[in-house]
Amino acid sequence: MNCKVVWSLKLHSDQTNIKLPGEGNPNFNIKPWQPQLEVLAHPAVVAGITHCGFGGTNDFIITGTIPILFPHFED
Repeated sequence: MNCKVVWSLKLHSDQTNIKLPGEGNPNFNIKPWQPQLEVLAHPAVVAGITHCGFGGTNDFIITGTIPILFPHFED
């Protein structure tokens, strides 16, 4: 399966030794911040993972992107 991953992930200064999946792979775009609404609205995006926060849920509804739900209580 050929797919690309866009991941917004903030690491704390004490987590710099963590090896992320896809490091060095051009199909992985991992940054501390991604423009979520613009990414979800891109025609190549089929689905995305969300923790079901209010803002993210609205972004999925607005763009019509399929959400893969991963609710948790750490926010």
